[in-house]
Amino acid sequence: IANYINGRSNCVDASGYYSVCCLNECEPLLGHLEREVGEPDAAPERIAEIVAKLPSATVKAPREMSTELRGRLTEIAGQHGGRVPLHGRLFGEWLHYAYPRECPYPHRSGTTSPMTADEWIAETGGNNLATSAEMQRHVEAAGATGAAAAAGAIEGVP
Repeated sequence: IANYINGRSNCVDASGYYSVCCLNECEPLLGHLEREVGEPDAAPERIAEIVAKLPSATVKAPREMSTELRGRLTEIAGQHGGRVPLHGRLFGEWLHYAYPRECPYPHRSGTTSPMTADEWIAETGGNNLATSAEMQRHVEAAGATGAAAAAGAIEGVP
């Protein structure tokens, strides 16, 4: 979800110089970590201790960090002399798993080609707008299943 919300396709090109995009809800979380650590890297135990106490809009704190999350931090540290770099792709990936709704998944360089809606239209010749009839078909198709899906939503997930 975070990758979609923070994707270039959700930005509005306000001018030729800048775009207006959704706020990245991961940035305040990373900022808190940076302030607490005060260094560009930290021991995996220190990061786990801070994150266990750090709530977000969708993650309650304090929480018990899973064995998998702690293990992954240790693996990252093992590749970097026993410390976890706060600004590396692997730590960004770890943050995505710790805060999946706030932190986007950092894809490997060159594996994705994000585009704005205008770039997609120019490249494909497609239309990114749905007609009223198309929207109505989707509303009708979702009518009965939407209520059932909402009633069976995963517990604890907003």
